[in-house]
Amino acid sequence: NTNQVEDWTERGLQDLKLRTIVTPRKPLPTLLEDPVRILRAVRFAAQLSFSIDPALVRAARDVRVRHALENKVSRETIGCEVDSMFGTRDPTRGIKLLMETNMIDLVLPIDDVPEGEGQEETAVGVESDDARGHKMEEEEKDGALVRTSMYYAGLDLLARTQALVCRIFTQAPDWDVSKRRYLWYAAFLQPIYGTTAALAADLSKRGRRNGSGFYRLL
Repeated sequence: NTNQVEDWTERGLQDLKLRTIVTPRKPLPTLLEDPVRILRAVRFAAQLSFSIDPALVRAARDVRVRHALENKVSRETIGCEVDSMFGTRDPTRGIKLLMETNMIDLVLPIDDVPEGEGQEETAVGVESDDARGHKMEEEEKDGALVRTSMYYAGLDLLARTQALVCRIFTQAPDWDVSKRRYLWYAAFLQPIYGTTAALAADLSKRGRRNGSGFYRLL
């Protein structure tokens, strides 16, 4: 042990100075080889207050990486990485990166969204295939917009909560990590829970049973 840092990539020290997370090899093959690496990169960024290299962000947006993460990685593994991210000092940065890489709906899926006002079933007649397809497409777009707004609402509340609490607890050693993680979860999920709980109540009135998206996140 020489107590020295050995930079085998010959650029690691520079990346540390720039506070940037970069893959030693080309980012796309690296993520396709192990898609969990993008979640680790997000966790490290949240933990160390680093940024992620733009090339790595672009690679993470590749549909092949998303497909690999969705089909080759267990929900337990994804959940552990997300839980570790919420245990850091800056989960807001992590959520922003998950949204920037288009991974947020994959790692924190919301299946149930409220139906828009005025969306009623056809009273008479039979819809044509084109009309039905168009209606389904519009409903899918509306659902995507609602989910996006829920993520942004959660991010906003998390950021405001984090800013407030960090001003109160200035000494990190005096801050209980478990309680901090629960607080971050509560702040981010509260807008999502509020929306899906309202939906669940609405569905209950209609006599329909579907699992709340909030509980799917847990």
